[in-house]
Amino acid sequence: MDKKLAFFTLLVCTLLLGFGGCEKKKQLQKSQKDVIAQVNEVRLTERDLELSMPEAQRGSITLEEKRDYVRRWIQSQIVYQEAIRKKVDQDETVKWLIDQAVRNTVIEAFLERELGGRVGVTEEEARQYYQENRTMFKREDDEVRLSRILVSSVAEAALVALRIEEGESFDMIAKQMSLDESTRERGGDVGIIPLSSLPPEFQEAAIWLSIGEVSSPIQTEYGFALLMVTDRKAKGSIREYELMKGQITNSLSVDKRRRELENLFEHLKKEAEVETFDWATGVFPEEP
Repeated sequence: MDKKLAFFTLLVCTLLLGFGGCEKKKQLQKSQKDVIAQVNEVRLTERDLELSMPEAQRGSITLEEKRDYVRRWIQSQIVYQEAIRKKVDQDETVKWLIDQAVRNTVIEAFLERELGGRVGVTEEEARQYYQENRTMFKREDDEVRLSRILVSSVAEAALVALRIEEGESFDMIAKQMSLDESTRERGGDVGIIPLSSLPPEFQEAAIWLSIGEVSSPIQTEYGFALLMVTDRKAKGSIREYELMKGQITNSLSVDKRRRELENLFEHLKKEAEVETFDWATGVFPEEP
């Protein structure tokens, strides 16, 4: 089996299987009342379903999402059991890939246990980095913060314009009428966007609109849009800390993890017997 193909197949199967194969003997020992699905002799229980989900999402997952999980588990089990029947798991390359996957999973769990508490970034650290590197966050283009209401017809757009003219708030109308699901719950707020990245018809309107002013209806391939500029940021100005906080935190966390990982590796390497041979000799420089 071609190694690249085998790796791709394993990756696809991992995504398809989702929460795994569920060991047969253990499944058969579980109480029937907890079983929510079964393929041949392999059972899926409520506990399996819970463990398969990210911990942070367990309390918020919907019934339809759970049903989708079960549907994918059944699909994966049917494919998995057929693969086992045809002894695909006995292929030497597949065995090697499975071993690598298991090893990497154990390593990740070990590193999370060893480093998890040491790679967090405090608010103070993030703010200090921002203050010391403000020039890194200069805007390279003029930017605008836009809100948008998207409707299906000119008549609806005219109704929206009339309601705004009569004093109704843009964000309330957006929540009630906008077809744009990605912004509707935020009252139509699109966020801060470089002018140059806007579609030409939006860009022209955004250039001339005053803050708080609403555009005439603009026809798009999805319907008719009304835009409102809620803020402007000039080219060369510094992006605000709150806008950059997530990026800064992620970057500092990655750097911390890398340093802690290097320290951990050096500590463990001193306690291990490591030898290299032939062309691999010297992959780690000799200690001074």
